[in-house]
Amino acid sequence: MKFLQITEPKKHGFNLKRKLYHLLGLSVPIMIYTNMFQFLNPEDEFITRKVLIFLVIAAIIILVVMEVLRFHNQRFATFFESMFGSLMKEAELKRIHGSVSYIISNLILLLFFTDEVIILSLCFLVLADPIAALVGIYFGRLRFWNGKTVEGLLAFIAASFLSGIIFYSIQDLFNQGELPFVLSQGSLAIVLTILLGTSIISAMAEFLSIIVLNGLVDDNIIVPIASVTALYCLSMLFGFQSSLIFFDWANYI
Repeated sequence: MKFLQITEPKKHGFNLKRKLYHLLGLSVPIMIYTNMFQFLNPEDEFITRKVLIFLVIAAIIILVVMEVLRFHNQRFATFFESMFGSLMKEAELKRIHGSVSYIISNLILLLFFTDEVIILSLCFLVLADPIAALVGIYFGRLRFWNGKTVEGLLAFIAASFLSGIIFYSIQDLFNQGELPFVLSQGSLAIVLTILLGTSIISAMAEFLSIIVLNGLVDDNIIVPIASVTALYCLSMLFGFQSSLIFFDWANYI
């Protein structure tokens, strides 16, 4: 088995409908960023996080029930596949589909990490993954042993890095240069270094990600966890406080 070989681009296999569905994953970062549920309790700065945790737990319960029914009730399985089959990989028809692992990763992030870390790590996954797939399928020639391409890997890094820069730029625009999130005291060079390092580690996590526990663990969990781990390690390396990474419930409950 060759580590790397030259192949012709596949020119097929990109499920546009599935990738557009994945973009719904941006709903959590958007709600976090805009503090969408602040109207419920204007005095609670983190009311949106608390509401989202409740909604995510409810979603996990619903998805788990649906998965149990799908695997144990043929009539429901047929109905489910007729409704959502076009959004699933062929392999997901026989294992837990990716929405379950993605929503679990959202819960982990909401429970333990600051808003900005949640936004960055989910953007790395939700935006970079479909771009990498698109580039790999239509332009990938240098293919690794696992079927993924050099072009797709580089596209993942570039898309992650660019999404981080865009996020920083938006924050800078709306906060008049004072960036109230991870690395807020850092110079531009440090910020870009940490973003690039995190983008590379996230891309490698996606490249090396495995599917275990019948699909319960896949890149939807592995990539965000790799992203926050990279952010933490690189932040500590440059002397930043861990409080910029980990959410402190003790101060807000």
